[in-house]
Amino acid sequence: MRLPVLLTILVMSAGANADDTMNDCASIADPNLRLACYDRLARPQAEPAVPSAADDETTSQAPATDMPDDAPVAQSTPEKSAPDSEPYTAKEKEDFGITIFGKRDNSKERDSIASHIESVRTSNAGTRIMTLANGQVWMEREPGRRPIDAKQDVEIEKRRWHYSMLLKDQKFRITVQRID
Repeated sequence: MRLPVLLTILVMSAGANADDTMNDCASIADPNLRLACYDRLARPQAEPAVPSAADDETTSQAPATDMPDDAPVAQSTPEKSAPDSEPYTAKEKEDFGITIFGKRDNSKERDSIASHIESVRTSNAGTRIMTLANGQVWMEREPGRRPIDAKQDVEIEKRRWHYSMLLKDQKFRITVQRID
């Protein structure tokens, strides 16, 4: 019972102290000094954004800028964007087909990637899991429709809602999903 009363008294006294210092800052006529006072209240551990009154006297004697008035102003030129025909980086190739939290990453992504199948294994559900030469692992979404052999050349293409794997030797596509 005594602890809540003590905490209430401390909070109220801290608020009263802050209110007094706010009133002190509000009574300062010079806008720069008033702003510096408020800055000291807002962040006492950091340096004030506006110099103190002693600094104002020394800087008022010095010119505001070191540059002459007739000096040319440097204009920033935007960097040229890379053309779309540039080859993709290794990271972009590695990330092809990865979805984030079930949603497709709509950033700059390749439309297709070509490789060949290193190994094929069957999961417990009967779907085949293909490991490509570049290390990506893909799983077919429609199990057992067509034969898939190791060492086949494939091209995985991004479609509107899914990815399809074109088996180049057999000229047909299967729907796939990247799992690793």
